[in-house]
Formats: sequence, structure tokens, C-alpha cells
Amino acid sequence: MIVNQKKNASFRTTVEYVLGKEKSTIIDTNMGGETPRILAAEFAASRRLRPNLKRACGHIIISIPHREADHSRGEYHEHLDNDQYVELAHRWLKGMEFLGEVLKHLGQYCCRYYLIFSGG
Repeated sequence: MIVNQKKNASFRTTVEYVLGKEKSTIIDTNMGGETPRILAAEFAASRRLRPNLKRACGHIIISIPHREADHSRGEYHEHLDNDQYVELAHRWLKGMEFLGEVLKHLGQYCCRYYLIFSGG
């Protein structure tokens, strides 16, 4: 499992980037919106609680490795189902006291989960 964390200034740009990918779906959310514009407005409400933050939007990318049998290190597949990722995301969000949602992107060679959150 490969994890990469990023902080951004714009919720809308982040959500548009993730939802704009082919085969992207929201697999869990504690928000009411489904479009980048509505989700960004909801995130903006939480951002107003901490106006001094320059980069209030963050997202974590979790990539699932996938290697074919002809790879020099052999075949390898790692898999957790959506419910397992949602459970991990909920625990992380609760521990960090963040508002967020979990999105899934199925690529050609791997599966990526995006956890987009508002917080410090």
C-alpha cells in the first residue's frame, strides 16, 4: 500500500480533479453534495471556522499495488474492499477531527482511494 498526503488551497479544484477521473465514485461521505461545486461550498463552511489556514483542504491518496506475473519481482495483488477502506477513513477522520469523504478511482493498473478532508 502506498500513501501520499497533500494539502491544497482549493476544495473545488481538488474535488474536480478527483471526480473528473474516469471511473471515479464517491464510496462514502458525511456531506450532502455530489458535485464539485456543492461539495466545495460545504467544505468552505468548515474552512470559515479556521480563517488563518492557507491550505485548509487536504487529501490522502492510497494506491494499491498491482504487478503482473511477468514482472521481475513476480505477480502481486493487494486488496481491501470498500468497506475496509471506509472503516480506515472513518477512524482517521475521527482521530484528526476532520470533515471528509472517501472516493475511489479504478485505474488500468491499480486502484486508488482518495480521502479529501478539511482541517489543519
